[in-house]
Amino acid sequence: MPRLYETTSDLLLAVRSQLDESNQDSIDDTTDILPALNRGQDYACNILARFYPEPLIAPPLSVTLANGTEDYDLPEDAFEDRILKLEVSTGGGGRYVEIPRISYQDSTPFESSTPTAIPRYYCIIGRKYRLIPTPSGSYRDWE
Repeated sequence: MPRLYETTSDLLLAVRSQLDESNQDSIDDTTDILPALNRGQDYACNILARFYPEPLIAPPLSVTLANGTEDYDLPEDAFEDRILKLEVSTGGGGRYVEIPRISYQDSTPFESSTPTAIPRYYCIIGRKYRLIPTPSGSYRDWE
């Protein structure tokens, strides 16, 4: 059974043990070991987010649409700037319509100068997501 490390001190001791370094001054905890451990944690979280995103799903976020506005900011706390699902409430009764994601390169044929109540697609552009075609703002509660 693998050993569970409960504190940062336990991790530091384990790394020093693996280094087999008797000179404590040549490798510093805060400038050498902790940054390496943080890089490892970031790498592991990136893999987790790519292949097993369910533990990272946050509660739904509601966004009020503005008429004629097609680009909206991604939430600041979105891990790795990811959106796993986008849906719109179609009014009463709690009915939702899922909006599928397409790539930016494939979005041109679906764009329109006429706003629509329910966009058909969304794409990610930098730190924003674009609704295609542009919503009229008739519906609220994007999640």
